[in-house]
Amino acid sequence: MLDESVEEYELEDRVWIKPKHARKEIVTKHKTKFVATYNYVTKEASCDCKHFECHGIMCRHMILVYDLNNQTEIPGKYILRRWRKDVERKHTKVRVMYHDPLKTEVVCRYDKLMVLFEPLLSRAATYKESMDVVVEISHLLAMRLDEKIAMLDRQRQN
Repeated sequence: MLDESVEEYELEDRVWIKPKHARKEIVTKHKTKFVATYNYVTKEASCDCKHFECHGIMCRHMILVYDLNNQTEIPGKYILRRWRKDVERKHTKVRVMYHDPLKTEVVCRYDKLMVLFEPLLSRAATYKESMDVVVEISHLLAMRLDEKIAMLDRQRQN
């Protein structure tokens, strides 16, 4: 124990290697030691293998430390935004080739707008000189859209 709130665990783990042309890793007879710590106050764990710091995924040593301390919930700092399902991402609006029953009305409208604007943008992208025209039109479109949204918001408030 490092102090009253932090405990240190020395864990032994097998070494896995991936041969040069192999598809899967294989386990070796060699073992290595890792030191993992657990803070009882903050409920945070860390490991000297630094898997979480490098890859954003908790290592099995940290998970074992939580298990040894009968912790069933992991602090939110260990679940990075990129692994969460409840975060809206830009690529969620990208059209996919299969039917999605959970597709929202917003995503459906986005798909229709993409179908409308994609041919125009493809044509405009072929000529460098057309960029200025498209940028100008997009600014005008954005201003008109902001006006419409403001008007709709005022109507909803009344």
